Amino acid sequence: MKYLEDFKKARAFLSGYSYRIFRKSREEMEKELESIKSDIDRAMRNQSPQNYNSKKITERLLRLSDYLLRGVIPEEFLEGARSLAVIYYNWAKAAEDKKAMTKAEFVVRFIDQSLTLYELIIVGRQIIEDLRRLRNTRPRSWELSRHYLEKLLEKYKEQ
Repeated sequence: MKYLEDFKKARAFLSGYSYRIFRKSREEMEKELESIKSDIDRAMRNQSPQNYNSKKITERLLRLSDYLLRGVIPEEFLEGARSLAVIYYNWAKAAEDKKAMTKAEFVVRFIDQSLTLYELIIVGRQIIEDLRRLRNTRPRSWELSRHYLEKLLEKYKEQ
């Protein structure tokens, strides 16, 4: 199932970033993830979540978005953070908490756009590198074009 994949990525993400972002140990965040997984499983069986805490999800999403807005973000961090935001979204959806769902959606959209921007930066760097290499070369066609332009300017000045 897709959501199990998200839990796997979120766990990997939390192993490196749980204290840095949430000021919680990896073990504490692992327990929280298990609790969330249990609630989502209950919701899939049409039962209400037992451990949902609106204040906690809002705090987690604010800390996550704050960290995303402040730093240089490696791509592997973005994938794990996105998975965690999707998990928080599903948890809020199970509890029918529209405000938390909106916040989680924002984080997911922000990360998706950051990935696109990150890819654009990579392509831009490659283009800049190519242009630097070309800067010191002058293809023959440029010399011909310059000569042609000079002749056109001479004719224009004569008129």
